[in-house]
Amino acid sequence: MKNRQNEERQLSLLCISELLYGRIKKIRLYYNFFLVLPILLSFFKNEIIEKIRITSENLNTFNLIITLAVSLLYFVFQFLEKENLTKAVKVQEEFDTKVFGLQWNDLLADQLMDIEIKELKEECKNISKKNKKDWYNFDENLNDNENIFRAQKSAIVYSRKLRERYLNMLLMIGLIIVVVFIIIIWKIPLGKIISDYFLPFYPIFQKYIDTIFKLKNSIFESKSVYKYLEDTDTIGKDISNLRILQDWIFINNRLHAPIIPTLIYKLERSRLEIFFRDN
Repeated sequence: MKNRQNEERQLSLLCISELLYGRIKKIRLYYNFFLVLPILLSFFKNEIIEKIRITSENLNTFNLIITLAVSLLYFVFQFLEKENLTKAVKVQEEFDTKVFGLQWNDLLADQLMDIEIKELKEECKNISKKNKKDWYNFDENLNDNENIFRAQKSAIVYSRKLRERYLNMLLMIGLIIVVVFIIIIWKIPLGKIISDYFLPFYPIFQKYIDTIFKLKNSIFESKSVYKYLEDTDTIGKDISNLRILQDWIFINNRLHAPIIPTLIYKLERSRLEIFFRDN
């Protein structure tokens, strides 16, 4: 398995996966641009009224339309994210099944067409393969099934710890914003609060709440599965059980799980490397 993961085909799959996740980051960047539009309109409200001679009521109506449009765009960008995420997860699944020697689950995920793999491979020529080698840290003292089981558990723990860090960061930011918001609006009329503060920030609030719930659900499921794996001694001894666990990773740990920002990876990389080295 150690040699299989360093074959040219497998390294190319990891590069393709990185390319697809890079696309998702760009999609998020574009959406973040739309997120700030209602805020900018609210912030420069007085300047806009003076420049184009529009009434405050008409500007508020326009802001409401923009806010609703951005909120609806969230679902469009979610669809685009999901499309690229599905491809990325399939590529990761193909890498894992090739390296682990597991049977491909056609009912779970149709394989990407070879022509699509070829096209994506052409696009990721500039992505380095050096840091893709030895993707999994296989132990020579363990047999194949034990190494697969160890790699699968590590993937679950690694993802969970990243999501916990991301969730804690979001909750801390949310708490700070709530405190600042309360201080700012303490003596402001309710109508002005809704028009100048709540509506412009609604798309961000929508995205924030959605991400929080997805992270909490993902962390809860990961903890439950990991506890079951720790309490069960027979999982890693049967290849069919390893295939079932791989299905869970495909669906819950990758396809339906929230994507972690690059910043979190950078902050946690060294700490997690120490954790897995010592465990």
